[in-house]
Amino acid sequence: MALKFRCTGCGNEITTQFLKPGEQVKCKSCGVLLVVPTDADSVSDIEVPKKPEITLKQQSTKNTTDKLLKKYPALRIISQIYRVLAVLSGIVAFFGMIVGFSMFQDYGGNVAGGAVFIGSIVLGSIAVVTLLAFSEGINVFVDIEHNTSEQIKLLKEMIQKNIINGVYPTKLAE
Repeated sequence: MALKFRCTGCGNEITTQFLKPGEQVKCKSCGVLLVVPTDADSVSDIEVPKKPEITLKQQSTKNTTDKLLKKYPALRIISQIYRVLAVLSGIVAFFGMIVGFSMFQDYGGNVAGGAVFIGSIVLGSIAVVTLLAFSEGINVFVDIEHNTSEQIKLLKEMIQKNIINGVYPTKLAE
């Protein structure tokens, strides 16, 4: 059940679903801090006016990207080092394949040439994929931390707005 009463400061009608008599609420109109009276009228939850949905501020993609790049620069550099190492591993593997292939023709060593050729493909692929996975893993963890920080900031703003608007008791603000 919701409670309905009038503000003693401006006469505005206040309806609250979450507060009990004796708890404090702030009037949305005049900002006066009130105590929910014991003689407040009980109304059904259906009669409680719906609050407009809170629209969150949309930040531009550029600002978010700039903030993200400034955080954890050492991890970003390590991620880029892993990417460079992945490219270098791919290049070394490619040259290893060329050497293995040339061993087929020049020396007639089918076994040695085949081993170098296949080893370059297999080990080079594993090295490239592993290094790229490490690089992306670091970026994912930094992105997760950034998203968590943004969520906490937005939740604090929403809670503060609801306390000011009288949805929550003011003792939560302390």
